[in-house]
Amino acid sequence: MMKQHNCNQKTLCKACDIKESTFSYYMKESDPRMPKGGALANIATELHTTVDYLLGAQPRKMQFNELKVLLADSSMDMTRAQITELSRMLMLAYARQEATANVGSTEMQ
Repeated sequence: MMKQHNCNQKTLCKACDIKESTFSYYMKESDPRMPKGGALANIATELHTTVDYLLGAQPRKMQFNELKVLLADSSMDMTRAQITELSRMLMLAYARQEATANVGSTEMQ
């Protein structure tokens, strides 16, 4: 996940105020340590994900009203490119729904 965000261990540790030696314990494959809540939250924030995801929980789908609130709270912090990307995603979702609706109406005739 750090690679996806062009982030290395040193950069992540500095951003999260975690010692690199401590972070190494979190990353051990054999007998890893679990970060405390605050450290885990900071890591999730820096990696643009959730604590649940980092802990391996299955992502849940957000309800429409949750998405509206999230977008309203975040919209002023988003770049024009991010807003454009979201717009494209919504237009693709709309096109998929239209295509599905058209297939269903054609089958009924």
